[in-house]
Amino acid sequence: MCAMDATKHELIEGLGLCVLAVLFTGAMLTAAVVAIGHGNYLRAAGFGIVGLVGAYFTVRFTQAQFATYRAGREEERARQRSE
Repeated sequence: MCAMDATKHELIEGLGLCVLAVLFTGAMLTAAVVAIGHGNYLRAAGFGIVGLVGAYFTVRFTQAQFATYRAGREEERARQRSE
């Protein structure tokens, strides 16, 4: 069994949180569409706004996870070159 380095472990944990954020965002946007279908526009606006904000932060969080992973990999490579 291969031991996973800390950088990959953190990436996988972060991507797990990203999946949860995507599920939450999808649920909010689905609720907004259902509310529109029922003619409840006030509820649709509430779910829609929360869903769009969730989508924005999901994308930002995912980008931050990959940027952290790339920085960690570069740091490890620099450390290996200096040895």
